[in-house]
Amino acid sequence: MQTLVEFRSLFEPRLEDFFMKKISSYSALTKNQDITELIAYTEKLARGGGKRIRPFLAWLMYQGLAGKKQEAILDASIALEIFHLFGLMHDDIIDRGTDRHGIPTVHLAVMKRLKQQKRIGDLHHIGEGQAMLLGDLLFSWSVEIMTNTIKFGEKKHAQAQQRFFRMVDEVILGQMLDVETMTNSIANMQSIEEKMRLKTASYTCIRPLQIGAALAGTNERIDLFCKNIGLSLGLAFQIQDDFLDLTADQKKIKKTVFSDLTEHQHTIFTQYIFDQGTRAQKNELKSLMGSPLDEKDRPRILELFETSGAFSYGKKQIEAHFNQAEDCLQSFKLKPIAKTGLSDLLMYLRHRQI
Repeated sequence: MQTLVEFRSLFEPRLEDFFMKKISSYSALTKNQDITELIAYTEKLARGGGKRIRPFLAWLMYQGLAGKKQEAILDASIALEIFHLFGLMHDDIIDRGTDRHGIPTVHLAVMKRLKQQKRIGDLHHIGEGQAMLLGDLLFSWSVEIMTNTIKFGEKKHAQAQQRFFRMVDEVILGQMLDVETMTNSIANMQSIEEKMRLKTASYTCIRPLQIGAALAGTNERIDLFCKNIGLSLGLAFQIQDDFLDLTADQKKIKKTVFSDLTEHQHTIFTQYIFDQGTRAQKNELKSLMGSPLDEKDRPRILELFETSGAFSYGKKQIEAHFNQAEDCLQSFKLKPIAKTGLSDLLMYLRHRQI
């Protein structure tokens, strides 16, 4: 078993079992049905979709280094998916997201319920507050899972913990940089690349690979491989995401589109126009960024990024990063199950539409 689809067949039941046990445990702490239903919403969001790339990468690297604890690595990899869900809940507040995998984001779901119950107060603010707290609860769960990796042995546990908490530092710092750049009328490619490295490459690819390696038994050479392939794969993944935010059908992608432009977030696509576009194109982009956008704006957006050359530039960057990841993979010795799994994942990500 080595493909992402096959991995999911093992991972999903264990993830669902984890949620069911966690959710049921809170009924002993509170009899407030609204709160227990809110906690149960985490399982609905998790079940609604998600590629499971992060736990898959950790699992693959563990297999590639001949790790023996097959049940334990599946349980440990749940920490990465739970942490990811925590990040999405906070990210949806920052980005004013309306749906995730076709399901209303937490803060909007809470606000809708409170309106139906004719509650008082600033219900939008309350919804955001509850989403933040629910995200914090998920973060606690992810830390709890990582604490249990002591079963792999003290040295492996310590190394995995160190990489996990380094990942936490990096992704939160990357998110802070992202928010910071939203206040700038124009950014620069260096800051955008730094943000992508911290916010996406680290926690989507590099650290999951390194955590899986740590639990199997790692060294500097292995960690460097994880860093090199993870950086290339992560950058390609983020630029793809930014491209899909501008081009994808919202019904297909199942999350809010044009959010980067609406929230005045800088990407390599917007920066290319600011660096290389005509005065008219730069002015057009400025009029779009920070404005509420919907489907009627799609032709205008596509024309701007196509005629300016931003799309062409971004696609070349995506391809270059995927090629670098492929070269890195071919030059490193791993067990066939991991080598094939990573190769298949690269192919899947190259052609993804969501």
